[in-house]
Amino acid sequence: MIKNLNESKSSGLEIVNGVLIKCNDKKATSITIPDSVTSIGDNVFWNCTKLTSITIPNSVTSIGNSFWNCKSLASITIPDSVTSIGDSAFWYCKSLTSITIPDSVTSIGNSAFYDCTSLASITMPDSVTSIGNGAFQRCTRLASVTIPDSVKSIGNCAFDGCTSLASITIPDSCTSIGNDAFDKCPLKDLDLVTALFITKLSNRDVIDCVKKDIKLSGLEQQRVMKLARIHNAFDLVKPYVDDDLWYANRGSRGVLSLED
Repeated sequence: MIKNLNESKSSGLEIVNGVLIKCNDKKATSITIPDSVTSIGDNVFWNCTKLTSITIPNSVTSIGNSFWNCKSLASITIPDSVTSIGDSAFWYCKSLTSITIPDSVTSIGNSAFYDCTSLASITMPDSVTSIGNGAFQRCTRLASVTIPDSVKSIGNCAFDGCTSLASITIPDSCTSIGNDAFDKCPLKDLDLVTALFITKLSNRDVIDCVKKDIKLSGLEQQRVMKLARIHNAFDLVKPYVDDDLWYANRGSRGVLSLED
């Protein structure tokens, strides 16, 4: 059934003023959204457990909490017209293996891909400025993530429980990392210097999940020591610097002169 639009009732979709508000066919396996739709509302495809594919037109600019528990949805193409992915948009889409976020998107909502346990890769564009709380929480197959230079904040628990996440790159643009952002992640090559800087050595969650066998270059070690002296956090950085350098600077409160 379609409201306020000259569309075929056989589609099983309800649309009001360009907003897709309901899918009446919970057993549908494939759906094509008409190009008259500009927004996909909350709970539209909630519990459509047999849905395996969906076509979203370029007319859509926002996706709400739309695909909760679409556990058979294996792939989806988000068009370039979409600017925001809402809270819990793809919550519990357990068959989703990869996602490409177009460069029109500026924000990824809270729990947007929560518990997408088959999600192994993410392509995130330079347009994204914020990653919401729990955005990729419990994506247990996610092995690596490159966060673009545009991102300024990573929310609480954003990658919590990503138990395969061994590599992540955090840009200098990121000035905020939330609590437990990387809890239970076996990180091996986190950009430690950047992480220390943006968290001002106060977010032990970031530091504690980094493997202690990381080897930093000489310049990186000096940068770490500079931060340790500014924030009086020598014990926290000791596993990452050579003993001679650590002991040479431990008693000094001066500021090192370093190249950027």
